[in-house]
Amino acid sequence: MVPGEPKNYTLRADLHRGTLVIYLGGQLTLDNANDLNRGILTSIPRNDPFLVLDLSEVSYADSSGLSLLFSVQSKVVRAGGRMAMTGLHGHLREVMSVSNYYAVFAVSETLDAAVDFIEAEKKSHYMRETDGPGDSGNAGTRDA
Repeated sequence: MVPGEPKNYTLRADLHRGTLVIYLGGQLTLDNANDLNRGILTSIPRNDPFLVLDLSEVSYADSSGLSLLFSVQSKVVRAGGRMAMTGLHGHLREVMSVSNYYAVFAVSETLDAAVDFIEAEKKSHYMRETDGPGDSGNAGTRDA
């Protein structure tokens, strides 16, 4: 983006049932991909890289916008977290479907379903973290 030029996107971070949700709106394009990438990544806590991207207000995404989604997901996964998306519609839904991106991204029809997915992933992640070497994950249980 050119300094002083109005933004053609919106980015807002909030908690929904304790899960980070980043709401994106407007256009995801070459012009703003770097700004969006920086804004999204600075919104994600380093010690809890689990989030939902709500794309319901996105009006357009070019190849740079789609690349942005891959980049964010890659960084989140490398940090040990997970990302889900919701709100896909129109052009973005069509591009994701035709390109088979649904096989790469966790996509939910509703915000609540995406949050449920992330909560389950987070729980599974932290359960694995607390299991020590050789621990079967059954701490506190015994055969009857």
